[in-house]
Amino acid sequence: MGAWFKKNYVHFVAIGIFLIASMVFYRPALQGLIPQMHDITTHRSSSKELVDYKNISGESSLWTSRTFSGMPAYQIMNDYPKAIPKFLLHVLTLWLPYPINMMFLLMLSLYILFMCLKVDPWLALIGSLCFGFFSHFLNIMGAGHTSKTHAMAYMPAILGTFYAVFTRKNYLRYGIAFALFLSLQLFANHYQITYYTIILLSIVGVFLFVSGLKKESAVVQVKKIGLLGVGAILAFMISSPSIILTNDFAKQTIRGKSELTINKSGTAIDQDDPNKSEGLPRDYITEYSYDKGELMSHLIPNSIETEDHQDWMEQMQRKHQGEFSALYQAYQANADTLRRNSGIFVGNYFGDQTSARPHYIGALMFFLAILGLIYAKGWVRWGLFSASILAVLLSLGQNLGGSIENMWLTNFFIDYVPMYNKFRAVKMILVIVEISIPVLAMLGLNQILKDREQANKQKRGFIIAAGAMVLFLLANVAKPDLVASFFSTNEEMVIAGYGDKLMMENPTEFQLFDSGTEMVREKRVVGYMSDAWRALLFVVFGAGILLLYFLKVIKRQVVIPAIGLLLLIDTVGIASRFSKNEQDRRGEYVMWMNKDDLNNRAVVPSKADYDILALESAKIPDFAARKNQITKKLKDKGLIDGIADKKLAEFTTLNFNSNFRVFNLGNS
Repeated sequence: MGAWFKKNYVHFVAIGIFLIASMVFYRPALQGLIPQMHDITTHRSSSKELVDYKNISGESSLWTSRTFSGMPAYQIMNDYPKAIPKFLLHVLTLWLPYPINMMFLLMLSLYILFMCLKVDPWLALIGSLCFGFFSHFLNIMGAGHTSKTHAMAYMPAILGTFYAVFTRKNYLRYGIAFALFLSLQLFANHYQITYYTIILLSIVGVFLFVSGLKKESAVVQVKKIGLLGVGAILAFMISSPSIILTNDFAKQTIRGKSELTINKSGTAIDQDDPNKSEGLPRDYITEYSYDKGELMSHLIPNSIETEDHQDWMEQMQRKHQGEFSALYQAYQANADTLRRNSGIFVGNYFGDQTSARPHYIGALMFFLAILGLIYAKGWVRWGLFSASILAVLLSLGQNLGGSIENMWLTNFFIDYVPMYNKFRAVKMILVIVEISIPVLAMLGLNQILKDREQANKQKRGFIIAAGAMVLFLLANVAKPDLVASFFSTNEEMVIAGYGDKLMMENPTEFQLFDSGTEMVREKRVVGYMSDAWRALLFVVFGAGILLLYFLKVIKRQVVIPAIGLLLLIDTVGIASRFSKNEQDRRGEYVMWMNKDDLNNRAVVPSKADYDILALESAKIPDFAARKNQITKKLKDKGLIDGIADKKLAEFTTLNFNSNFRVFNLGNS
């Protein structure tokens, strides 16, 4: 027992650190609070009818009228309280509250991948800890994209067990683990992430299969593929009811083929319309295409936004009232043009999407990933590299080509790759990059620290990589607009068009407008340069530590904590910008709320709702008696607490006893 613990204690240390880090970062959750999440609030609102029906009748409804003109309830709310995957999720996350459980699961999952790759446990601990603090995950957790985060969290563990099946002799147990993690991901019910997982596995799998043929017979390799296939089928069977129902439902939505032959104007639909596909329209698929300039946010977070923009705007309005009044007038006059963005100079985001947050990975982590391509052994690195390149290109959508007709790669996938045209928000595929970068980084560092003499023979690659990275960041500091753009396309249109008009009609106002736009640009440039300098320093310090190791000045026992500390300071430092842990003067969290307040925020009747309630309830015989009956049932279950809940029970009664929201022709 003592020998076993001595060999494996580091895993318990890692789990303990993941647990502590998650709990400290999301400490308000330990007080029974949850983040203010727009998507969850919206979901509570759309599912209220279903919740009410189940609370009163004890049965689950299969249809709801609350969303669109009505749709199957299993697409809105499904609950499987006795499902084994749900129990396993609680086990894996130690029954922790959200979002602590998701951050912990992200870290644990990548750690499992590192163990399958035989990375030093201490390096695995560092890489996994940083992974949990990547800004993209924090942002989607904060927005309430719970199923997406949940599904993403299993991707590393699925990849790790997939890799182990190809590379380990006792591959049967890894095949079982692969089936387990895949079934958990499918249960998370975000099939777009599962689709991207399949893309990642397919690319890495080709490299592993070819590599395996050099060591084992084709028969053994085919057996391993068969084992993975059986595991995938078993995972599918566990969630098959939901998957099959979703597939059937999709055929009746815009994801299916339209049966219409004329459009709303009465003219024939152009069957050769370049926007059409066998699934979603191409412009809808690529609506959230990543912009080429926004790729810099992986290294420099302020390349697409300034996190303190609102406070700065308020200060500048007081100091330069004329200039900023002119900016707001420009915004009001061009609201339609600017609707796709946060608004000219009003929001902190200045990219070309509707909104976005940085996908920050870290300059030092990125530099180490480049070293991983140079130093790591095995073909898995090239599989991860290839998958990452494909993911970046696909995430660009219509920005790779410039238009719907010319987005050559995305159009190829829409037309020829099965199921690709069923999903939108193409930038979501960047999760492949966010997994690959830390894995490549730790694989490279692991090999460097394992064999210093061999690493020294490839020192030229290190010098070239470090020099290129430093020069690139220096160039961005010296010339900030080398890659970045400090106004969105729509903002530039307004600056040019509105500015020219203003110059002709009111030169004095134009001077104020021009001065205001320059102030905004300067603010954005300063934020960008600050983060560029920050990135440069982390790369220089990290490269310096490794250089001292190559020169035999320091040992690996110094390198691991030193590099680990740099990576954590870098990652957690940016993560703190998205923690939502700000407190007001009373010490209360601004962006967190009690769980009980969620329903109150989701369902807040307006005056119009109350007017409709009074009008419609008068038409229902014995409405008061029916209301009292429903109120009693809800009260008996502890679901009525106060006057507000009693008032909401009146709406529930109306909904159950009328064709509320159904348009009747005549009085039929």
